[in-house]
Parts: sequence; structure tokens; C-alpha cells
Amino acid sequence: MKQFILVIVFASLVFAQEMTQPKPLENIIPVYPKEAMEKDIEGTVVLKCFIDKFGNVTDIEILKGVPSLNDSAIEAVQSVKFSPAKKENKIFSSSVIIPIKYKLN
Repeated sequence: MKQFILVIVFASLVFAQEMTQPKPLENIIPVYPKEAMEKDIEGTVVLKCFIDKFGNVTDIEILKGVPSLNDSAIEAVQSVKFSPAKKENKIFSSSVIIPIKYKLN
């Protein structure tokens, strides 16, 4: 049974290497919420973003959130256009995980 599982994992890794993931066409620059700044709130919001074949963000799922920073992270990602995923010169919808870090100086 272990050998079968290893073969499947290896096949998945090979498949993933052939695909070009969606990438933002410009920097994602979130606005630091004023309330979060005043309360010295820092952290990372991790978003799973679904990108259509035209490079538009169609849905966002929060994988790891910071309540006072989540909306800002979502707005920042929604404002950016992406290059869509490609495999064998075919464009298709996909998802990408994006961490948005908030750090005060």
C-alpha cells in the first residue's frame, strides 16, 4: 500500500511541474487598516484565490486570517489582475495561495 501512495504523490508532483500557476501582473499592495495600526496588530492573512481564464479573481477563501486585516487583504487581491494558469499552451481557471503580510515598523 505504501508504494502505491508514493507513486501517486510522485505523479502529482510531475503534473504540477508542467503547469504555470496564476501570477499577479502587478504588486499586491494592501492598505494597512487604521484601527489595526492603532492597536499594533500585525500578522499574515493567507488567501486561496480562484482565478478565471481571463485573469480575474472570481472567489477568495481565507485559509488563515487576522480579523482586523482580512478585509484589507481581500480588497488588495481583488484589485489586481493575474496571468491565468497555463498547461501545454492552454489557458484555464485555477487557484493560487497568496500570503499577505502586515508588519509595522
